[in-house]
Amino acid sequence: MFSTNKAPLPQAKLKPPAQLPTLAKTPQKLGVLVGHDPHNKPIHWSPFSLPNGHITGIGASGMGKTQTLKGLVYSLLEIYPALRIVMTDLHGDLAIPGETCYQLSRTSPDGINLLAIDLDPAGGGPKIQMQAIATLLEKQYKLGTSQKSALKDIIRHCYAQRGIFDKHAQTWQNEPPTFAQVEAELNQRIEEAESAKERNTLNALHDKLSDVFTYGIFSKPQPDMFSPRLVRIDLSPLAKVDGLQAIATNSIAKQLLDRHRLLGEGNSEKRYLMVDESRTLAGSRQADDILRDGRKFGLSLGLFSQMIEDLSPAAISNASSLLVLGVTPADLSKVSRKFRFAEAKVAALKPLEALCRFGNQSHHVAVVPYFQRVEIQAE
Repeated sequence: MFSTNKAPLPQAKLKPPAQLPTLAKTPQKLGVLVGHDPHNKPIHWSPFSLPNGHITGIGASGMGKTQTLKGLVYSLLEIYPALRIVMTDLHGDLAIPGETCYQLSRTSPDGINLLAIDLDPAGGGPKIQMQAIATLLEKQYKLGTSQKSALKDIIRHCYAQRGIFDKHAQTWQNEPPTFAQVEAELNQRIEEAESAKERNTLNALHDKLSDVFTYGIFSKPQPDMFSPRLVRIDLSPLAKVDGLQAIATNSIAKQLLDRHRLLGEGNSEKRYLMVDESRTLAGSRQADDILRDGRKFGLSLGLFSQMIEDLSPAAISNASSLLVLGVTPADLSKVSRKFRFAEAKVAALKPLEALCRFGNQSHHVAVVPYFQRVEIQAE
């Protein structure tokens, strides 16, 4: 579901408009300044005054998607001092001053622990986590029924080795295993297999998960994603290995929602998960769960993509905020129909121009890009 054979689009050099609108300090009550309409009226985005804070955006290479996304993140942190943001960065180009950045690679000290347990006694525990990870890997690597069953049993055994048992919630606080333990247990079972059929199943499972094991990012200590105000997870080194970016993004999304659900409805911790190149979450249960339930628990989702195929119907229909920059001719009619903007208006968009819909209000704006926000702040 997550894999793609499409080559990445080239990185275009963005040419800003000849004259940029004047940027003034924005009062918190107005929200984030997005840009100015054709009459130079400032247009603000106030996500927490809408039915939900979710935002879905699309824009082709060279139209300003990265500058728009970084600009929104930069200003969200400025306008809402209590807000926290986690960004997944597939290209390594979303750096913002003051961030805490973790780069995940074969040689990095940091990783993502797929086996981290949701501590909610009502809906968490190792059994639920085991099922979630097995299902994610099944879809990503097309595991057979026997291979998925074997993986679940191995994960269950690894939890037990750490003294973690589903029926004893107090044990869920124990340090969870990582995929290093999963690989070790799988190798041991291959050696001890009592039949050729069992050995073939286990060998096939190892072959399908070889990139997960070899790259090692799921066998390393997981950094703190929750305390810093802005966390950027740089997944760009994983681009050459099919599936790893998607697995990492899905795990991050699940852990964030698990945390917010544990904090309870109406909690004071507000956070955004901003996902650039949303194909890593396209059609995933994690994205759908946040889109459906995140608002109640203080978690909002931002999904941004270059191509309409990477945005699920749920990502468009469930987001109170929509943003369209210029798109390719091939996507023009689909974007117009799905985002409900006139095709002629979408076709006429220039770099750093956007059509926005915030709730039931639509706007045509000249976007204030990230680089200008930083320049104004420095003055």
